[in-house]
Amino acid sequence: MIRNKPFTTLCGIAILSGAALAQVISTPPISTPVMDPAPVPVVKSAHPESDRYANNVIGNLTFISRALMQYSIDNENGPLPEHLGRIVGDVPSIEVFVSPGTRVPPQILNGPPLQQSAWVQQHTTYAFPAAGKNISALSSEDVILHERLDMEPYRPMLGTIFADGSVKMVYRNTLEQLLRRQ
Repeated sequence: MIRNKPFTTLCGIAILSGAALAQVISTPPISTPVMDPAPVPVVKSAHPESDRYANNVIGNLTFISRALMQYSIDNENGPLPEHLGRIVGDVPSIEVFVSPGTRVPPQILNGPPLQQSAWVQQHTTYAFPAAGKNISALSSEDVILHERLDMEPYRPMLGTIFADGSVKMVYRNTLEQLLRRQ
């Protein structure tokens, strides 16, 4: 007979009762995300304004990287999307597809996904050299996406996403070398 005990044993097996059983039944299942969010690296230098810009770029690229990796996983580690417009619904805002400080028109921000997708394809500030490529065929050092080289040529470092999903600020000349090797 079970009396006010949270469990009893029967043939060496613990059997829950009363409040303990109710707690187990009402406890929601533990869900494991497909990808654990990696901590976002923070840039610190003697130039706070450029640090703020770099940290915003890294934040934007982290959202894009997660969406691209999830797209690949959803497609059985197959090809990445043909264009960034395909992942518009997988990021918090389409503002992540442009440089920090770039204004996205309100009619686009509040527009339907197809309109947003078309706008991103035309106005993104990122180059996507791995578009349509199979992620499993890339090396971890391959560049998936980067800030366009023709934008802001005075900036020595550009935000870059690598095939392993990592996001880094890379010196412009290093990025050019990496792209030539691919």
